[in-house]
Amino acid sequence: MLSHRREFLVAWLETHLARHTILVVDDDPDILDYASGVLEEYGYAVLAAADGATALVLLRDHPEIDLLFTDIVMPGLHGAEVAKRACQQRPGLKVLFTSGYAADVVPAGRLLKKPYRPHQLTQEVALILGARRNDRPSHRQQ
Repeated sequence: MLSHRREFLVAWLETHLARHTILVVDDDPDILDYASGVLEEYGYAVLAAADGATALVLLRDHPEIDLLFTDIVMPGLHGAEVAKRACQQRPGLKVLFTSGYAADVVPAGRLLKKPYRPHQLTQEVALILGARRNDRPSHRQQ
């Protein structure tokens, strides 16, 4: 049964991922490259920003962005502030936070703890993006 669910999810992902654009924000260039590469490999269109100010400019200039994936702890604009401003600019924008720090500094919302593996990132992104779609995968479908 688990195998069937995994096959269903893989098929759904292959069909739906290319329609989405993700803005990845992290001040660590290695993590920024890693996350961007993983998401591109899974078929997402990716825009990358090394800081919050750049992220907000990209968000303004790219209406196709579906999801903001941002580190929380960054110099300048921290991830929570980036998300707040991004959602003011674009109501309904989906946000996924990431951090290697304790959960008590995490704003309300979904969090992917660092370090994360490719499947953890792509699964979380697919679930968040699917949550606003009528065709999201369901474990009840067999």
